[in-house]
Amino acid sequence: MSLLPLILVCVLFAATLWRPSWAFAVVVMMFPLEMLLQATVPYFLNNAFAFNVAVAGLALLSIVRRWLGGESPVIHLFTGAFLASWGFYAWGYLSTIWSPAEGEALDLAVQGLPYWILLMLLAPMMICRIEELRTVVQSLLLVGLAIGLMIILSPDFNIVAGRLSIRLVGGDRTNPLQIGTLGGTLMIIGALTMLTRWTPWQVALRVAAVVIGAGVALLSGSRGQMVLAVLTIIVTIPLAYRVSNLRGFVLTTAAAVVVVVGMMFAASLFISWRNDDRWDAQSLVFGGAGRLDNVVDLFAAYLSSPGHWVQGLGVSAFRELDTRSGDDYSHVLLADALAEAGIIGAAILGTVLVLGWRQGRDLFVAVRHDHSSRIDLSVILAITLYYLLLSNKQGSMLGTPLLFGLLILIGRLHREYFSRPEEPMPPEGASVDVESARVPMLAGR
Repeated sequence: MSLLPLILVCVLFAATLWRPSWAFAVVVMMFPLEMLLQATVPYFLNNAFAFNVAVAGLALLSIVRRWLGGESPVIHLFTGAFLASWGFYAWGYLSTIWSPAEGEALDLAVQGLPYWILLMLLAPMMICRIEELRTVVQSLLLVGLAIGLMIILSPDFNIVAGRLSIRLVGGDRTNPLQIGTLGGTLMIIGALTMLTRWTPWQVALRVAAVVIGAGVALLSGSRGQMVLAVLTIIVTIPLAYRVSNLRGFVLTTAAAVVVVVGMMFAASLFISWRNDDRWDAQSLVFGGAGRLDNVVDLFAAYLSSPGHWVQGLGVSAFRELDTRSGDDYSHVLLADALAEAGIIGAAILGTVLVLGWRQGRDLFVAVRHDHSSRIDLSVILAITLYYLLLSNKQGSMLGTPLLFGLLILIGRLHREYFSRPEEPMPPEGASVDVESARVPMLAGR
């Protein structure tokens, strides 16, 4: 077992040379993959940054390979979503000047810069067209399944205080929230792809994604990840599955039953005396109440200082406040955007989210007639929604670059798709080749 994670990393790194979608999947899931490697190779226990540098190098190599193949990695990249996302982070960086936690805020910004570049610049450069989402979703499914299964089977991961992690040098432990996020992502992919390509092994993979994803999330003790993954599935299933006749209703119902049974099976298998206190109703309510207290305390400080209403209190100001929780940050991105970044920051973030909504909607309407393309796009939109929800459970102003990277990717796919020559919209219910078909221009182009 000790060699398997290392072999997996080598195979994945080799696969990135074959297709950019594999490189994209490695980037999206690099933190749980990093933890898995730390459990195997002692060197990475105290040198995790070396692995992250290797991932960034592979991302660059994937982009260069694409460029050498005649595809521009920057065409359609610099959209409104790109400019607004980077504008939000630039404003947050600037706000360190007047933040009461100036030193700590600046340190966090400097440390986060390499990850901003990787997740908000390089990652969106890897995927150029909406047709590539099929291999992206498949890569995310396979990579996530391999990582999740190895984490569950690894003897180096232990449950401490109801949360799955490994011990690092110095006594610290890895972040169980990253493991929980992996689990939630797997659940979403498995649930939304359940009705595509009904070969036995593909169905088995999707059922396994739901079970293993739920298992990883439950073992990690990440209550928010599990709850928000289920909520995301409920909200986005109508996007992936069209119920227009009796057959569609039966298949959708069957898929939903499989998902529910898979989650129940995972709960019976992975909740035990070691972590059951993380999953009782009182614990779930307590976690949500803590976030609400943080928001109230942060806004009380913001509203009591009218001179900061426009520019905000400054990034990481929360850590200098006298709060009931004593946390270092509020955990709620939307609260940070207004209280710490002010009206200016909230307006920039609002622009990013509105663009993401309009562009995602337009793309969905454009490909809704093609069954596979609709599901593949629905998965990406669902994962983006999942990260948005998580950013308001555990996020901070400058600490959620992957969310913005996904929104930038959606903006790029939108501009590329709607820059193609227009053709008449196909009849309702027809299956089309989205690589050659086009629809009339929609709002938000």
